[in-house]
Formats: sequence, structure tokens, C-alpha cells
Amino acid sequence: LTWLMVYRTEKYQKLKAEVEKQSKK
Repeated sequence: LTWLMVYRTEKYQKLKAEVEKQSKK
């Protein structure tokens, strides 16, 4: 379960970064 949480967190962080990038635009 831990590895799954980490994997999801990584994906979430990546998505959050992209969202922030678009928000800046």
C-alpha cells in the first residue's frame, strides 16, 4: 500500500506542477 501511495503522490505532484504552470499562463 505504501508504494501505491508514493506512486499516486508522485503522479499527483506532477499533475499539480502542470496545473500551476497553466495557471501562471
